[in-house]
Amino acid sequence: MTYNLQTKKLVTTLKSVNRISITTDLWKSGQKSHYMVVTGHFINDDWKLQKRVLNFCYVPPPHSGVVIVDALFKCITGRGIKNKVASITVNNVSYNDLALKNLQGTFKLLKKKLPFDGSEYPISNLFLTEVWRIKEILDKSTEDSDDCIRLMAIRMKLKFDKYWGECNLLTGLGVILDPRYKMVRHGFCFPLIYNDSLLKVSQLKDSLYELYNEYVAMYSQAYNELILQQSTTEVGSLNSASLGRKVVMGRSEYESFIRQSDSIQPVKSDLDIYLEEGVYICQQGMDSQFDALEWWKANSLKYRILSKMARDILSIPITSVASESTFSAGSRVIDPYRASLATETVEMLLCGADWVRAHHGLKKGSDVVAVLQIASNMEMDNHFWRVIDSRHFGIGVF
Repeated sequence: MTYNLQTKKLVTTLKSVNRISITTDLWKSGQKSHYMVVTGHFINDDWKLQKRVLNFCYVPPPHSGVVIVDALFKCITGRGIKNKVASITVNNVSYNDLALKNLQGTFKLLKKKLPFDGSEYPISNLFLTEVWRIKEILDKSTEDSDDCIRLMAIRMKLKFDKYWGECNLLTGLGVILDPRYKMVRHGFCFPLIYNDSLLKVSQLKDSLYELYNEYVAMYSQAYNELILQQSTTEVGSLNSASLGRKVVMGRSEYESFIRQSDSIQPVKSDLDIYLEEGVYICQQGMDSQFDALEWWKANSLKYRILSKMARDILSIPITSVASESTFSAGSRVIDPYRASLATETVEMLLCGADWVRAHHGLKKGSDVVAVLQIASNMEMDNHFWRVIDSRHFGIGVF
């Protein structure tokens, strides 16, 4: 079946991913059934942000934290990413609190745990500026001469302080890893948002170095293991070729010297060098077109470890919009005319459509004729054709 083939392709794709971030949410369909969507976000080898619907599964009642954890755990382990989950983004529904507490102890996450918070481009590096702007507008509005606007702004400011009273680690790190901002943006925005801005900046910097040191330990160990493996292979090949005679090539000695030199930690780390250098200044009028991922791709050899950390951090979504987008498609699949679809069929339609779009480089809302042409070239069995007719492509899925 094509669906099973696409599932295998997805698992194969995820094998090459180092870290993946998850967004998940529950949705009540017109069938009165609850479905969970699990979306994975990662950056591929070409430094492009990718998004895949990992599962769209039926969740039986009661919808407690334990049930949510069980469904999410089955999905993550089934896709082979149990040891690759970097973060999980959910909304602030009460049952998610218990679910996240259980999940933090279940998955092999980074020791410096990134927040479990309640697009096609990274936005964690852009969010702080917008938060600062909202705070500025609210502060001005609380002193407005119009009583209605002033009272409304006061209530909104209370909500703002509730959610942003504490420094969000993810948005803070995202800003630092944007070469246009680094630590400079915090000095500009934090004094307006926080009363203890200097303390917040200091705590953020400590967290940054703590996380970076974890990456250094992780990748240094992997690098040393690779060097040892290559050295062992070379020795074995050399012994076989020389038939007992000691033959040492000049190139082999040079390569061994380079590996040994490269494994020595420099006096200054990638992070120190990155922060000490000035911020990147875009050409006038080009700031909105700047792509942080492209910059890190171009500088990945210069910042070998820090670039890996940037790849993981900038792929983390700070909203659950991806889940809401899938639910919008789900509401079109399970419409009044298809309210009797089996839960397995719904899962096949929503997941399969997302995977096919990603495989063929299609966007949502793509031309229906093009989508049908791709579908007609696929080898689908009779059951799959009975499930996915042209109405699904035109209305519900694509």
